[in-house]
Amino acid sequence: MLNKMKQGSSSFFTVQELRDLFKNNPDVGLQTFTFENNKVTFITCEGMVDAEAVNNVIYERFVLFFARNKQKKLTEEEIIQSLYVPAIQRIKNENTTIAEIVAGKLLVLFHK
Repeated sequence: MLNKMKQGSSSFFTVQELRDLFKNNPDVGLQTFTFENNKVTFITCEGMVDAEAVNNVIYERFVLFFARNKQKKLTEEEIIQSLYVPAIQRIKNENTTIAEIVAGKLLVLFHK
């Protein structure tokens, strides 16, 4: 879970690039939320991810996290250390992004 880097590039995926990547897979959904002026997109594969945990536990952690840090410009390290989401990691390429989604993991895109 984290902002994903394009293969062979130092730039990050955009929401549109992720939509394009999964356009032929109707089970993959992208939901964008705003937490204290911070846009975050959850990417999930329906039927593979625990939707109740995402909607209740993870979503609430994001609400609380950004409420506590609303006046702060957060670094990646601060997000990893303070968000309290198990196994949070940066995904760095397209193949891993696809594999993690179809394995039932929640991926999160932090907008800049």
